[in-house]
Amino acid sequence: MSLTAAKQRFGTYLAQPIVKYPISRIPLSAKMGQDKRKELIFQQKLFLDVALDYVETKPWVSYFAAVKHFRVVDANSVNTATFNDLRDKEFATEVASAAESLRDSSTQLLDTETIECLEELSILQELSPLLPAARSTLSELRSSPHRAAVVAAFGGQTPPTGCGAIMIALGIAFAVCMVIAAASSGRSSSSGSADAVLFLITIVVLLIGSVFAHRQWTHWQAVTQLLDRFRADVVPVAELLRVSPLGWLQQPEHGMATLRDLETRRKQLEDTFLVLDDH
Repeated sequence: MSLTAAKQRFGTYLAQPIVKYPISRIPLSAKMGQDKRKELIFQQKLFLDVALDYVETKPWVSYFAAVKHFRVVDANSVNTATFNDLRDKEFATEVASAAESLRDSSTQLLDTETIECLEELSILQELSPLLPAARSTLSELRSSPHRAAVVAAFGGQTPPTGCGAIMIALGIAFAVCMVIAAASSGRSSSSGSADAVLFLITIVVLLIGSVFAHRQWTHWQAVTQLLDRFRADVVPVAELLRVSPLGWLQQPEHGMATLRDLETRRKQLEDTFLVLDDH
């Protein structure tokens, strides 16, 4: 990318969400090799150079560009130590120093309230890519008949499914069937009739137990899947906001309303601070 292209893309860059993948869920296309790291750090240097022009006229823009730089490189796990070549390490150090200098010089021209709003916006941009999945999971939880079980499981009070005891009982019943069948082969007809009734009862118990065990297993599978989704999609958002994820689990509608408010707030802050047309 050239400096001219960076100037053209600067406004779009400032408004872009910051995508940060958990290490275990990084798609192959987003994995960073040496070439991608060098490309990213060079791109960031160009954006910082563009932002430098705004220090005197719009210091909030230059401050936000510096803050966003640090979040972008952190989201992509790019720092001096990630480079192998000494020259790349030196360049990465130079870019970090440029970002710090830009942030410090812009800070002196801003009031505390503006700085807090810009810091908030940087957090909201990092949250933005996570919100659709979080909303979807909370929406499903709100209407799910398994929510109470998910709440109990998340709180460490996993309710017993009963599947283990049922399977033991079914095993015993099956063994009884086998014993009756073996014993009936050499006994009188009257004894055989009694054995047949007992055999029939045991078969009925087996069938009923199997149906119940299947229902319990299906229920627990649904609970496990919802719990895994909640931990993957909702908990990271709650942690970034420093709120209790358990509260959102107990009241999904409250969590959904909060996420809607966050989107509205992000757009409001971007419209207030990231407009570059009159520069």
